[in-house]
Amino acid sequence: MFFNNVFKGENEFWQYLITFLLIIIGYVLGQVPLMLVMIYAATNNGDIGMDALEKFATTMNFELIGMDVN
Repeated sequence: MFFNNVFKGENEFWQYLITFLLIIIGYVLGQVPLMLVMIYAATNNGDIGMDALEKFATTMNFELIGMDVN
């Protein structure tokens, strides 16, 4: 049944292009919450410096920026 949908003609190039662009946009927007957490940690915790943020960016250990791993 799924393969019969191919013959309905709804498989033009622009549909693939829009789908690809939506996936890329979703991926980029998915990085926004992580950036907000990093900005929040950098501005509200006086003991976190740029070196801790750089180490966090490479290891993704949330305990470095004062967050619980859960």
